[in-house]
Amino acid sequence: MASACGGGSGSAFRPTFPDNRSTDIDAVLARVHAAPARQDEPLAVGVTSSPHTLYAVDLNGGSVRWRKTLQGSIVAAPLIAGGTVLTHESAGIVGRSTRSGDTQFTTADSGLHLVGADGAGHLVAFALSTGGGASARSTAVGARRERRAS
Repeated sequence: MASACGGGSGSAFRPTFPDNRSTDIDAVLARVHAAPARQDEPLAVGVTSSPHTLYAVDLNGGSVRWRKTLQGSIVAAPLIAGGTVLTHESAGIVGRSTRSGDTQFTTADSGLHLVGADGAGHLVAFALSTGGGASARSTAVGARRERRAS
């Protein structure tokens, strides 16, 4: 994943900047359409109030896969990004395994809000932002989850 903001002459914001050419966009769309369908596991996550408990429910059988009591406050609803459940807690952005709920990583939120995420394999990417508007500040973050032997 890469993100950037143009500087200098401002050409990065012109409609003729190279990433806005229809042939380039068509090539990316062709790769997306040719990619195999994702095989995400049917899982739902949620947070209860007082005490804050994060839980994962297997949608195939309806059973609770795991529960984790959280410390501090929850800033946003949890997100599933591949094999990772992301929460925005008072401690920052926390990534947990969809299989066990064990913490895989924690990173600072830099004063931003968790607004989106996705993942595949051992990689997860998420976006943090102040929100909309001309003065919005945003960043994209990538993380590599620890690989474990099967």
